[in-house]
Amino acid sequence: MSRNLKENLYDLLVNRDSRITARYQAYAQSHSGSGRFGAWFYLLGLNLRYGLTRGKTCALSGGKKLPLGPSESQTARLPRPEVRAGELAVYDVVCFDVFDTLIFRPFARPTHLFWQLEGAFAYPNLARLRIRGEELARREKKKTAGTAEVTLPEIWQQVELLTGIPAREGERREWELEKQYCFPNPYMLSLTRELEKLGVTTVLISDMYASAAQIQELLTACGYGAFSRCFVSCEHGCSKSDGGLYRVVKKTLGEGLRYAQVGDNPHSDGRQAKEQGFTPFPYPNVNAAGRPWRWENMSPITGSVWQGLVNAWLHNGLAAYSHAYELGFAYGGIFCLGYCRWIHQYVVDHGIEKILFLARDGDILQKVYGLLYPQEADRCRYVWWSRLAGTKMTAARFPHDYFRRFLHQKVNQGYTLEAVFSAMELGDMLPPFLSHAGWEKETILTPREAREVQSYLQAHWQQVLEHYEPQLQAGKDYFSQALQGASSAVAVDVGWAGSGAIGLDYLVNRVWGLNCPITGLIAGTNTPFSQEPEAAETMLATGKLVSYCFSSGHNRDLWSAHNPNRGDNLVVELILGAPQGSFRGFGCEPQFSQPRNPRQAQEIQQGILDYVNYHLERMGDFPPISGYDALAPLHMVMENPKWLQQLGDLEPVQTNLE
Repeated sequence: MSRNLKENLYDLLVNRDSRITARYQAYAQSHSGSGRFGAWFYLLGLNLRYGLTRGKTCALSGGKKLPLGPSESQTARLPRPEVRAGELAVYDVVCFDVFDTLIFRPFARPTHLFWQLEGAFAYPNLARLRIRGEELARREKKKTAGTAEVTLPEIWQQVELLTGIPAREGERREWELEKQYCFPNPYMLSLTRELEKLGVTTVLISDMYASAAQIQELLTACGYGAFSRCFVSCEHGCSKSDGGLYRVVKKTLGEGLRYAQVGDNPHSDGRQAKEQGFTPFPYPNVNAAGRPWRWENMSPITGSVWQGLVNAWLHNGLAAYSHAYELGFAYGGIFCLGYCRWIHQYVVDHGIEKILFLARDGDILQKVYGLLYPQEADRCRYVWWSRLAGTKMTAARFPHDYFRRFLHQKVNQGYTLEAVFSAMELGDMLPPFLSHAGWEKETILTPREAREVQSYLQAHWQQVLEHYEPQLQAGKDYFSQALQGASSAVAVDVGWAGSGAIGLDYLVNRVWGLNCPITGLIAGTNTPFSQEPEAAETMLATGKLVSYCFSSGHNRDLWSAHNPNRGDNLVVELILGAPQGSFRGFGCEPQFSQPRNPRQAQEIQQGILDYVNYHLERMGDFPPISGYDALAPLHMVMENPKWLQQLGDLEPVQTNLE
């Protein structure tokens, strides 16, 4: 049976239902040899018991498929601006569309700008009424003047009748928002500068209700140079869409000239331009190009901003990025931005004095937090800590967890006794154990061997703990310095049971006596698909752990859909993974494992940082990003494993401590 077939069968029979997952894994870990064959019959019985169609992981993305093959930006890549300028330079006049070509709005659709009007006027449903006012204005203008081309003042005269908002005030505020949010298309900015160098005549031609003077003002604010002329539909009573505005341009500038039209609308900038004798140079609309790949099940405003920014960056045609970079930019950026804002709010609300970002997942989070709140640098600390180090150093307090992670999670997975003792750093205890048990160091760990190893180590428990005493002392010295002067702290981690923060709090306060209570801030918790789904429930209920994205009592649909057996934890840990290796423990110097793919991690992190900077530049601290909105886009990645495989060599989730 091929590996892929086995994996698909395992997903179908085991991973699709959390009740089956928990029961089957518990059974399989306790049976070896011929008992493993019986596990298949047990598994089939579970599927008959729970039904072959119930309990499947919820597809929150609505079944959307991410593109296989080249990355989004690679597909959208256009000829270099200097090359395209050379192609356009043979024309006497190059005409440019304005909105969605020369300039972008940071929203998925143009009308989403009107949501900002609602906030400006504290007026619910104003966005819809603004759209309705424009429809009425066009209808009225058609009756009285024979054209549907209207000006912004004419639109607001109708909106005033619908809302009571004074037309001049509404018109002024809307235009202020346009100036606030519109930003240049980097591809077109480079292209127009190349044309300027070549001395090519450029003009603007736009179907728009703003005046030519306003549009020129807007483009100047976006960094564009001067255009020879600006033709706007509302000032000429005709449009590109009906072909009339093209005729105005030719009549004004000359019938015998050669014209090119650059724009994003297939009808207005394409077919109509060609019919009027203009050579079309289509520019793909970035939102139309990116829409098939964007998650839509988000809150409207946050979702629109995220979609608009991601589409504008990846589909403007100027640069091409790797799949790893796009994973960071399109999916990791909003997650890290929202998570860090939430951390900040928690810290402010609870008067926390120190923020500990735990290695390795905390690396990029600390960097993002530093971008957002540079004034808090003294409060933040990236600290060496890991599940591996914590399991060893807290063995005296949590022996069950110690044996579960080091022994029972490695059963029947090809680990030798030598590898198991080495991971526990108990190599000197292996020879006497082998002599006692009568096995070889190459013996593979099965449930039988695991029970014998545990019994032997429990019988020599004090000797086991003595191996970790130097690490405990080194850890005390390290965290004494990290927490110096603090009486409260949070430990920031990805999740899932929160054992990293809980173990660290125990050591800091119960073993080392540093008197600094630590609260664990995690992105998400264990879910119904976890082997121990309720492990963190009491800690969450008491506030010792606090989850941003989901828990059993918060965003329960995300909690119900998040399946670590499918690799969902891997996706979140992948975007947060630092380029350096995992922290293995304290010694004379901190010990780290060899990083598996540092370049991939660097590209993901760069994508995250670029998104955060881009978002801050375009939107500031707006809009709020809920835990649901932060994680939701990543579910598209979770539900598209073939897309994720394009990244190549992925680092696995550290289920087993090695």
